[in-house]
Amino acid sequence: MKSWRSEKSAFKISEVTDTTSLPIPEQLSNWLGELILLGEVPLAYLVSDERELPMESIRFFVVDPLWTQALVEGATSIGISTKDEALYSAKNLPRQYMNAKKSIRIPRFSKMHPNHRRKNVPLTADSNSVLSGFFMRSDLVSNWKGIEVKGFYEDAPRDILRMEKLSDKLLICIFEGEIDVVKMYEPKEALHFGTRGLDRKMDIRRVDEGHEGEPLYQAGTKKKVSLTVPTESNGRVRISELRKSLAKALDIDANTIESPQLALEMLSVAGECEFKYGGNSNNYKL
Repeated sequence: MKSWRSEKSAFKISEVTDTTSLPIPEQLSNWLGELILLGEVPLAYLVSDERELPMESIRFFVVDPLWTQALVEGATSIGISTKDEALYSAKNLPRQYMNAKKSIRIPRFSKMHPNHRRKNVPLTADSNSVLSGFFMRSDLVSNWKGIEVKGFYEDAPRDILRMEKLSDKLLICIFEGEIDVVKMYEPKEALHFGTRGLDRKMDIRRVDEGHEGEPLYQAGTKKKVSLTVPTESNGRVRISELRKSLAKALDIDANTIESPQLALEMLSVAGECEFKYGGNSNNYKL
């Protein structure tokens, strides 16, 4: 069967001697940058066994650059049908990968207001930067709407490059640089009055002038003073009884506790969780 190609007019890629002068389309580099952040990669390729991600667990990882380079190579190999095209692709793979690596900030940073980014951080990233992150499978993903995540390495903040819910209970985050601590926060607007736990415990805050809102500790210790909020069977708070309990804990006259002081005690701030790589995964701060 005769080939449809014309031997006289066929363009041979091997004839292009300086392939480094050929520009790589920006759209292609950006798409490959998202691919390096494991976008569009099936979860089964990243987590081979579901039992590796049990419920209420967090798993840290570091992205292998050789794996992502092979991923880029596979993506750019689509359509290669001749030896010349294969040689051209292999020769340009390092340049394509480096250009794609420089584009990893664009998907997230380009959508952010400049005030929300660290100052003087360009959209072009360091092609040698390490990528790390975590998977978290937990009810926190669905229960904490608008969860805020921050990553740190030896107290230095790391920029988030990708943060995405893969399902109602599965979250993936990828940071630029290595991380050893992850902190998660409820949205700051999630303030309410009352208690969080079923035990109805609340920590007492100081109300004396100059120390308003500071935690109240037991004398000579670092243990916070707390009490159980008295409630009716339907959950309604017994305000008068609570007022007397607060006055006793604060060692003040109950008549001096007015609405502002009571509101200060009942205010429940946004919760915070802290996870340490290689440390105690139950290091919660709520």
